Amino acid sequence: MSSELPDFGAMSPEQLEAIAKAGLSANRGLNLGPFLLGGIFDIALYGIMTQQYMTWWQFSKPNDRSVTKWLTHYIFFASTVWSIALIAYEMGKFVYHFGQYNYFLETAWPSAFPMVGWSMSGAVQAFYAKRSYRLNGKNKYLLALISFLIVAEGACTVVIVVLIHAKYHLVSQLQAHVLEQEVRLWQCMTLGTDIVITGSLAWGLYKSRTGWSNTDALVKKLILLTLETQLGPTLIMCAFVVQFSIATTSTVSLFMDLIIPKAYTVGYLATLNSRYNLRRDLGGQSSGGNGRSNDIEYSMPETRLGVNRSFKSDIRELDEHEAESVDNLDYAENLSKQNLHGRSDQKF
Repeated sequence: MSSELPDFGAMSPEQLEAIAKAGLSANRGLNLGPFLLGGIFDIALYGIMTQQYMTWWQFSKPNDRSVTKWLTHYIFFASTVWSIALIAYEMGKFVYHFGQYNYFLETAWPSAFPMVGWSMSGAVQAFYAKRSYRLNGKNKYLLALISFLIVAEGACTVVIVVLIHAKYHLVSQLQAHVLEQEVRLWQCMTLGTDIVITGSLAWGLYKSRTGWSNTDALVKKLILLTLETQLGPTLIMCAFVVQFSIATTSTVSLFMDLIIPKAYTVGYLATLNSRYNLRRDLGGQSSGGNGRSNDIEYSMPETRLGVNRSFKSDIRELDEHEAESVDNLDYAENLSKQNLHGRSDQKF
């Protein structure tokens, strides 16, 4: 396949510049705009992410489990490094090599974007995979499927880098159609993972309904929250797949690639912060200094099925010995459900 392409590696810098200028100057807004807009959108999302991180630090970090703390620190640090790298990338294009079209088509940086982005998105997907596993009755097959998809995503990004630099020796993004199948496989793997995670989380929450109207209203709110936090990266990846299928060599693909990692990070932090917001909305009290995760740990009073009572007035916070509820939005084991269906000493 590579023999059908011009040998860009054998061309002089002047020839590469002439080809790049001919390909990009016809429509500068469409061809050069994605480079600039990608950095702008990333910085805007970084501001949102920073505010979310500060909120998490203030309200949730003290009582979160160590794994959640380290994962959140890692994702924030990796996202910060990503933004710094994008600033350097943009400076090279629009400052240090201003007016040189060939630098917009080089492959050194873009080839690494999918792999570096996966180091963040994969961590976020693993976080949701654990929740989905618990919500669906510790379904090992579901966990194995999601884990396989996440690992396959990472493998695809590594293969892309190897093919670009070791096999095809691509020096221009105009040769991107050489890797069309590999890139599409990576995109579809990522999109499939997001769909499976979102669908399984929503289904697990839906099955957690108790028949008690106020509890079911909370479940509905959690389902909507799950869809909201997962919708961003899923829609962006879906648009990425469609766009790449229509115009493989378009620089719009780069714009999609640049903003995807932050979409995952913002959704992840929104999920963590929603625990505090939900507890506040329900009028509950923080679990305080009992050393447990800052999760929603409430139980319903024992009552007969079919009897609706005031939700806020009946909520009580579990003490340290009773708390056996969810781990970060894992409502499958919520004690409110157990109290409604599982107390052996309760007679209806």
